[in-house]
Amino acid sequence: GRTMLPAVSPDGTQLVFLSDRDGRMGLWWARVARPESLRLIAYIQPQGERAPSWSADGTRVLVTGTADGKAGLFEVEPGSGRMHRLPAPVPVPIQAHYLPDATRVLLIADDAQSPSLVLYD
Repeated sequence: GRTMLPAVSPDGTQLVFLSDRDGRMGLWWARVARPESLRLIAYIQPQGERAPSWSADGTRVLVTGTADGKAGLFEVEPGSGRMHRLPAPVPVPIQAHYLPDATRVLLIADDAQSPSLVLYD
């Protein structure tokens, strides 16, 4: 299988990455010091193969990709495993990053002409 796009939390205690180790591409999470904590969070096919982005407090991760056949921007809470689709203002989000205040997201989007940056509040 493929394992790719690792992202370590800001405090260095958590790791998320994408892998097809169980047959389908999914988002995996673990505590760095506890390998036995490794678990699948959600099935997501990454968009443009971009790494997940952590919030500054290490409680959430943004992932762009496809889930249930629909492209989108997903916010994941690795600790609980909850995932929900954010109502992105663009049809094809490529990558997203939390800004320091955590109420805004910088989104890279494909608008069929060329990639663009969108500040998402």
